[in-house]
Amino acid sequence: MDGPGLNVGVEHTKLTRILNAMDDGVYIVNPQYEIEYSNPVLEREFGPVQARKCYEYFHGLSAPCSWCRNQQVFEGESFHWLWHSEETGKTYDLFDTPVVNDAGITCKLEFFHDITEHQRAKEELRASEDRYRLLVETMNEGLIVLDANHLCAYANDQSCRLLGRSHDEVVGRDITGFLDEENARILKEQLTLRQAGGQAGYELAWTRPDGQRILVNVSPRAIVDSEGNIAGSFGVITDITAHRRAEEALRNSERRLRFLSGEILKAQDKERTRISRELHDELGQALTVIKLRVGFLEKGLRSDQVELLEECRGLRQYVDQVTDEVRRLAHDLSPAVLDSLGFMIALRRLVADFRRCSGIECSLEADDINAFFSAASRTMLYRVFQEALTNIRKHARATKVRVSISTGATSANCSVEDNGIGLDLDRVISSTHGIGLSTMRERARLLGGSLTVSSVLGKGTKLEFVVPIELGGNDEGKLPGSAGGRSRSVAARTKTNPLRATQSGGRRGGR
Repeated sequence: MDGPGLNVGVEHTKLTRILNAMDDGVYIVNPQYEIEYSNPVLEREFGPVQARKCYEYFHGLSAPCSWCRNQQVFEGESFHWLWHSEETGKTYDLFDTPVVNDAGITCKLEFFHDITEHQRAKEELRASEDRYRLLVETMNEGLIVLDANHLCAYANDQSCRLLGRSHDEVVGRDITGFLDEENARILKEQLTLRQAGGQAGYELAWTRPDGQRILVNVSPRAIVDSEGNIAGSFGVITDITAHRRAEEALRNSERRLRFLSGEILKAQDKERTRISRELHDELGQALTVIKLRVGFLEKGLRSDQVELLEECRGLRQYVDQVTDEVRRLAHDLSPAVLDSLGFMIALRRLVADFRRCSGIECSLEADDINAFFSAASRTMLYRVFQEALTNIRKHARATKVRVSISTGATSANCSVEDNGIGLDLDRVISSTHGIGLSTMRERARLLGGSLTVSSVLGKGTKLEFVVPIELGGNDEGKLPGSAGGRSRSVAARTKTNPLRATQSGGRRGGR
């Protein structure tokens, strides 16, 4: 150490050892700007003093610094300030304080604490905070931070826009004041849950000053302090007003379409009944008249008019065939047996006709559900089975079909299963071949149930539909949508005798 010894109220040697052992730089300068002492840390940073004045040593200047406060220190003041050295590229936290040397002269004692990394960290933190603030202020969602007393501590621009209020009107306020009674209750319940660690999202309806209600989704998170205590919470606020309106419009549109679909199916069944009646009554009677007229003509012929007699007999047989075909068409359109003898007999005949016309082995195992559905619902059910068997006959290339109905406490479980070529469901649903499936699904929906299709290519297809049993099922002309209820315990289950065929094969066709 250069210069005279120190006199700071402690022994010279001990003080020197303390200053030399410090991690911070230390130096002493007298009123003549001469450095009387510098510790090793300082000289490692700036090099040997070599009798240079302080302004020469630290700043490379030839005269005292214009900002120098040495004189104020010599007069007894202390200062705390920051300085960045161009020479070392570091930032220092400096502390200046007066000290008396062994000559009785007041000097300046200065401590250098390197805070470069600390400053860098602060700058990075500040930059990060700036980026975060920019992100928060420009995000499309609102952000509201509540303190431990549930008062608004922060609200970004978007949240204020959603509320239709300024920052001053929001920050520091209890935000339940922006809600009606019901939504204020919901918010208070959610804040209580947050105290218990709950993080689930929820919906609120904000009320703007103009009375407009804004529906928002809140994604909350608790703010936890270093000791694990809940210090507040924040929520990301997403405006879902337009989304909810679109959803409601879509639901209304779907309801209208489903209503229209149901009305079309009802109208279709009525038209089928009308056409069936006209085929049976008008065309059937006309064919009967033709047959009688041909018979009358035949009786008027002489025995030697062999060719005409044969022609009349052939014509009567042809009329019989046409009559049978008309009866079959009328039955397919609207089976009279469904109304006169009930659903189960109509279903048995449907299966028997399917087996006879297609040559495909078909079995039926079913509980008697006739008493549990109205006439309109029985017709809907019959149409589903009819459509399913028609599809199998046209497309499945099956050799076996199984039809079943089982009843539970509140529903009838129906299925039609074949061992045909199977379905590519994605292709079928997206093509015109999927109309039959769509119609069956809609009929099942009108009955208050659901329909599912499962299929494996080359192994067959299974169609299943579950329909709730109706309360007061014998009410004529009512679908489940107009019935008072659907739950009913099934007191009795009557198994019908399975219908089994010995023939196999059937028509072939693409499915």
